[in-house]
Amino acid sequence: MDELVSRADGPAWRLTINHPARRNALTPELAESLAREIERVSASDVVRVILLEGVGGHFSAGLDLRWLITLGPAPTRSEIRDGLERFQSAILAIVRARLPVVALVRGTAAGFGVDLAVACDMRLAGTSANFTSAFSRMGLVPDGGSTYGLPRLIGDGAALRFLLASETVDAAAALRWGLVDEVVDDAELDDRAARLAQALAANAPVSLASIKRLCRAEELSGLVTGGGTGIGLGIASCLARTGASVAIASRKPEHLEPALTQLRALGPCALGVEVNVREAESVGRMVERVTGELGRLDILVNNAAGNFYAPSAGLSANAWRAVVETDLYGTFYCCQAAYPALRAVGGGRIVSISMTLHYRGWPQMAHATAAKAGVDALTRTLALEWASDGIRVNALAPGPIPTEGVRKAFTPPNAEAPDVFRMDAYAKRAIPAGRWGTPEDIGQMVTYLASPAGDWITGAVFVVDGGHWLVPAERQ
Repeated sequence: MDELVSRADGPAWRLTINHPARRNALTPELAESLAREIERVSASDVVRVILLEGVGGHFSAGLDLRWLITLGPAPTRSEIRDGLERFQSAILAIVRARLPVVALVRGTAAGFGVDLAVACDMRLAGTSANFTSAFSRMGLVPDGGSTYGLPRLIGDGAALRFLLASETVDAAAALRWGLVDEVVDDAELDDRAARLAQALAANAPVSLASIKRLCRAEELSGLVTGGGTGIGLGIASCLARTGASVAIASRKPEHLEPALTQLRALGPCALGVEVNVREAESVGRMVERVTGELGRLDILVNNAAGNFYAPSAGLSANAWRAVVETDLYGTFYCCQAAYPALRAVGGGRIVSISMTLHYRGWPQMAHATAAKAGVDALTRTLALEWASDGIRVNALAPGPIPTEGVRKAFTPPNAEAPDVFRMDAYAKRAIPAGRWGTPEDIGQMVTYLASPAGDWITGAVFVVDGGHWLVPAERQ
């Protein structure tokens, strides 16, 4: 039995999730099949609209969590993340589709099924339709798009109530909230969809594509400097998963293409730009290209940095300048160049990546600690200056994350790999949370500040380190 039925229906193309035994819950394979089919049909010169529905009286019960069993008794975080990204591919295909995608909702839309419906451009519901978010009951985070798409549809208050309380919303309430566009009897839903398809067919394909793109212009665009590797790539990946278009910038062009391959599998658009943040002219060209190709700039993440250990007494002027100009000058140049674009969207977000080492000093890091202390001061100053323009300016101070430099520090002489047992012992001794951080830990905090939850936060420096800097120096 085909779990996805794909067929022409006049000027429309109908995609039917055919997994009735599990109330049309999606497996990773089914989600990927749905994504591929949406991409294929969207390229058609004949089809005008894609209709998405489920069989057996249900739209979709969300994720078929039996896939976790296939990962074995102790799945790794990366295995779980890979599976969730396969589910996410269906959401991204709907968002990216050139054609309008309309959800025909009968019966239950739960969890990821709600995410699918919310991602669609329109939602027609039968009287039997009901919507529920089971994520919080299951101890999960709704990362498929509901947390970002629902506030746009029904407002922040209703979205929070729906997601936090895990209430079931019937068709009438969904219409009042704006979660669906129209409610008809179940028996009339196909006729109503056919009339809508005929109306859309009267429009030129280029008009449909352009209108969809313009109406989704409120979806964010972000720029991450130093975004080709490490923390920067983790931040860019988290932003891309929200549906944001993401530009990454790096001084080393060889870092860009591998990162772009990863980002293009996650978000609607990814762009790579070569830049030297120590040069204001180079930064200006970077911002000009990003705004020109993405159309807008909503989020600037100043992550580009230089760092190395060096005794202060012997630190050369060039070494001092290399770090201070990258970390502090570069942060200012990027903020200044991005200011007009951020103001133009009604108030964007700036997040600069700082550190905690200057809180109590750190030997052989005079250049880096001085520069990052400057970044903190710059953050507070710009937050005051630009608040009236709606621009929110904050900083994050990450804790220990096993980047390439950290791995080298734990690699014994003449060895090719770090001492993982020593690294594990350090984490248990020096990090109260008991583990090393990940780039995604920082990316999730950036995503939070970029979301509507960050509207009233500015001038703050957030420490994201599992409690590391609070631990006495003798234990580190």
